[in-house]
Amino acid sequence: MKIFKRCILISVLLLFAVTVVITAMMFRTDNKAIATSISHNAEKTLEEVKTLSIVRNNTFYEDGSIARGVRETIWIEIPNKFYSTSDYTLPDNNVLRDVLIKNEEGTVLLSCGPDGSYTYAQLFVNTSPFPGDERSYNPIYEGYITQLNVLVTEDNFQVLSNEKVNGREAKKIEMHIQSEHSGGACEYWYVDNDTSLCLREEVFQDGELIYRSDVESLDINCAFPVDSFKFSIPEYLNSQSGNLEIIDQYYRESSEESIPTDLDYKPLFPEYIPDGFELVKVGYVIDEPAVWQNPFYLTYSNENKYIYICEDAVRSSGQGDAFYALGLDYYNATKIEIMNGIAYLYPKGDYSGTLYFNVGNMKVKITGNVELEEIKKIADSMISASR
Repeated sequence: MKIFKRCILISVLLLFAVTVVITAMMFRTDNKAIATSISHNAEKTLEEVKTLSIVRNNTFYEDGSIARGVRETIWIEIPNKFYSTSDYTLPDNNVLRDVLIKNEEGTVLLSCGPDGSYTYAQLFVNTSPFPGDERSYNPIYEGYITQLNVLVTEDNFQVLSNEKVNGREAKKIEMHIQSEHSGGACEYWYVDNDTSLCLREEVFQDGELIYRSDVESLDINCAFPVDSFKFSIPEYLNSQSGNLEIIDQYYRESSEESIPTDLDYKPLFPEYIPDGFELVKVGYVIDEPAVWQNPFYLTYSNENKYIYICEDAVRSSGQGDAFYALGLDYYNATKIEIMNGIAYLYPKGDYSGTLYFNVGNMKVKITGNVELEEIKKIADSMISASR
């Protein structure tokens, strides 16, 4: 009888163990399918997005209490128009506002006092066209497009649960990437079921919430008011009064014919560009960094599709790291095989991100709202052109 009871107990335990294993396997299978769906939706949104309107509230915490808050209204029109207001709540409950506007002519940052009047302006002129470039201030470089780029790769996150954020169905995911909050921090995104756009972001440090961003409203491919991206600086803000700072990024227009004489190195032109694309802009930067020569830029367009190329030459051997991309989250790069070995794909930039590689003593960056395979073909053609 004891043996019989023991056999029953063992059978029950085995059945329980098998059930647990099967449940875990089903959970992993379901999560894998959900992760694939999140990545697919992110890629689809990147393909379809032309405009994006966002209102979000960002809260920073210290010692378990709210330290400060920022309410943002953001309008993006691909590829090069951007408008945002950032309202900062002060400890005395006064609110300061910054207004940032980007268009084809440049970028302006206007600061407002508690009474709403403009008190200071920074005007960035001669900005480069390359998204993510430190001289660009291009809206594609902004966080939301970058987040979609990150989500295209399933290894960058783990699905945790179903949630609802401000009435929208979402998935809570744990991120496996580094960011400005990295260093022992855990980062969670709540992504929209249909678009994979981030509706909520939470960052915990040592189990304590340090940052939270909540999207209040989100609209894709919406129409903006006429002249939304135009700006004018009040006359009382000027250099003589010390409340206008003009910052030249030194980008200059050129042409395919004259660019070789504008540079002190031989530029590379791609031998391959996808059908339908035309070279619409050639330019360069005229200042002289300590290590690299003057950057050179190419912009190709095909209706609402764009390809951006930036290249630069190192001054002497042993200087400069071709795989450290300033401002592109280089620590989240993915290795990509190309003709001459390895390139690195950075999440910041347009669509798939920014492909970064070197050719001899030159570094090259390519991005655009086209497939990664097309970007790789362009890279390979530039390597061929260098031989």
